[in-house]
Amino acid sequence: MVFKCQEDSFLKEFSSKVVSCEKTKEPIIEYGKTSQFEGYQVTLENTILFPAGGGQKEYNLPTTSWWLGADECHVELDALKVADDVITAAEARCNDLIRQGLAVKVKFLKMGDPDLDERVFDENMCCGTHVANLSQLQAIKLLGAEPGKKGKTNLRFVVGNRVTWLLQRMLERERALTALLK
Repeated sequence: MVFKCQEDSFLKEFSSKVVSCEKTKEPIIEYGKTSQFEGYQVTLENTILFPAGGGQKEYNLPTTSWWLGADECHVELDALKVADDVITAAEARCNDLIRQGLAVKVKFLKMGDPDLDERVFDENMCCGTHVANLSQLQAIKLLGAEPGKKGKTNLRFVVGNRVTWLLQRMLERERALTALLK
């Protein structure tokens, strides 16, 4: 099933039918922390809110989790360490694809499906919400890798206007330090 959020990740309003609405006391697990919850579990026919994510592979490193933060993001990779040259190559490849402005099409395929086109850059996406065209991402900057939980690695990154925002913050910090050293 392709969710409405996958067809158009820019939607801000959408009407859907409630398929079920049941009382629940099922605990909520967010970022590894469990909290008690008493409320309703609502299932919609379709949604513009993406329900889950993770599982895609990046440079043959399975992604086990991700975090989309207000300032920066990270993907959790199933690897003890990611070499600097792999990070540099991944960033260069991503920015090259962004500059090419490739169209992003969401399809639901099963293994062995005759519509599977091996010439396409990636047909193993996370099934999350996506831009319509990679150029909408503007740019990506991989900020580095750091040890994660249970032998995994967190690869930190910023995308889009966060890249220029981060550069501006760095320039302001550099100017302030230069002024102190004069």
